[in-house]
Amino acid sequence: MTGALIEASGLRFAFGEQAVLDGVEFTVRAGEIYGLVGADGAGKTTLLRIVAGQLPMQEGDLSVLGKNPRTPELRDDIAYMPQGFGLYRDLSVVENMAFFADLHGLSSASAQQKGTSKNPC
Repeated sequence: MTGALIEASGLRFAFGEQAVLDGVEFTVRAGEIYGLVGADGAGKTTLLRIVAGQLPMQEGDLSVLGKNPRTPELRDDIAYMPQGFGLYRDLSVVENMAFFADLHGLSSASAQQKGTSKNPC
């Protein structure tokens, strides 16, 4: 689909026998603002981790910027910052960003450039 930055169809994911995502479908196009709303345990974080390539899809189709989210080259084009409890309070915001960039194989220079760009996408 032309213009789709993220396109998901029939996404399913379970932790063991516990289904977390069951047939999720959505499309995000350039210029759109998209929000995920739901109760604790509804699968919001799991979905974001799959879109960011941190968890493998178990079923369905997913495209992020026209690529499979597990494609290593995609790491230069997207970023995922976990909720506050996933941050290290003894590190500054910049230090946390550098730490997570390093975890995902993003060079220091590239991370700094993306972090200071007005439009990193």
